[in-house]
Amino acid sequence: MPRSARLRIQLAKGATAEIPGTVRLPVQIGSRTFTHEFSVLPTLESDVLIGVDLWARTGIILPPPPPPTNLDTAPTCGKLGGLTPTSAYERQRLEAFLATELEKFKAVRGLTDKASHQIRLKHATPIKQRYRPRNPAMQAIIDREGAEMEAAGGIEP
Repeated sequence: MPRSARLRIQLAKGATAEIPGTVRLPVQIGSRTFTHEFSVLPTLESDVLIGVDLWARTGIILPPPPPPTNLDTAPTCGKLGGLTPTSAYERQRLEAFLATELEKFKAVRGLTDKASHQIRLKHATPIKQRYRPRNPAMQAIIDREGAEMEAAGGIEP
């Protein structure tokens, strides 16, 4: 039975709350049973709130409960329904764009003088690293793919 005196308690975040009373209940933790006086908090979101007073008295370590998941809440951003197929008009515009723009690159081979970049180092002294030989099977794959890209014109020696 709750005691009916109006009391104030201090919550974990430092705020105080008025409670209608307290109730003395047995609590079983593992094989041990304790009698504890609980404050009645009608506005509490969870059924039971174990305070530091009970933790200290029992010497128990409780992991926090998992955060509540509410799958029914509306998302705060738009929903994606996946990729939408292109329309005939969009396909036609893309084909026209590619026909115009890709034509400009057919004659381009090798290096260009249109763009350049510089790599600036804080310390200009090169770092010597030891040779790291590769697994022979892996090196054969690297050599073969490099030769294929060179033959296709994708890279230059």
